[in-house]
Amino acid sequence: MGLLFSMHGIECALLVLHFLYRYIVVCRPEMKKYFESKLAIWAAANLVWGLIYFFIAIYWFGPTEGCYKYAGEAVRINLQRDLRKLPHMCILTYQVVNNSLLIYWKPTVGVAVVLLMMIATFIVMIFLGAQTSKTLKRGALSKKTITLQRQMLIALIIQVNRTDYVKAKFSTQVLM
Repeated sequence: MGLLFSMHGIECALLVLHFLYRYIVVCRPEMKKYFESKLAIWAAANLVWGLIYFFIAIYWFGPTEGCYKYAGEAVRINLQRDLRKLPHMCILTYQVVNNSLLIYWKPTVGVAVVLLMMIATFIVMIFLGAQTSKTLKRGALSKKTITLQRQMLIALIIQVNRTDYVKAKFSTQVLM
């Protein structure tokens, strides 16, 4: 599960980096020097973002006895597998016990942190994409260059959606 989450974190960081690079190339070409000479720093930043996701998965989403008790029998009946031997199963955030809500705070905080990280990532991508698009609309570029830049921006936006679809499909296949 940690590897799956770290892969997601690195993919998100790479997509943000791609949006940032496109923004700099189109809107702030004088800042391009920060990309050309600092490749190792940008690669390290992506890996660090992935490591943060990895440690969230290990620390906050690791398997618990509550998860084993809650889903163990259903997994044994429906999948004919032992839940303790599956690498990735579920994140148990709450359970209703005797008509009262039992909240597992560790995974709940983990979900909140991951959601905040994802929201921050998407806000940055949306902001940079909007700024790039706005610059392309008012820029003094040739029609061919504007068309090419727009196509690349649309391809990047589609890539974000496609990446999320592939990750969701991969996650469900890991379970089976």
